[in-house]
Amino acid sequence: MLPGPTEILFIVGAFMLLFGPNKLPEIASALGEVTKKFREGASTTKTVLTDKIDQIDTVRKMTDDDIILNYANKLGIPTSGKSVSDLAQEILNLES
Repeated sequence: MLPGPTEILFIVGAFMLLFGPNKLPEIASALGEVTKKFREGASTTKTVLTDKIDQIDTVRKMTDDDIILNYANKLGIPTSGKSVSDLAQEILNLES
């Protein structure tokens, strides 16, 4: 629940009593900077999480054949003209 106008005036008055009217612009500026950095951090976190979720979705959509082909490519096994079962056997032979 957001504070109403009376509560805001009370808070501003309390700050003026505590810090004085000369310090309020500095405090407001610092608060603005903190808010800006928090929003930037939240935006960066959201972007990173979205990218990771997209990567997970891509992996989930891969078939077993896609996984074997990708793994064979990572291991440097030539995949041209070979069946998936042949590639799987070569991978198993390399790992043995």
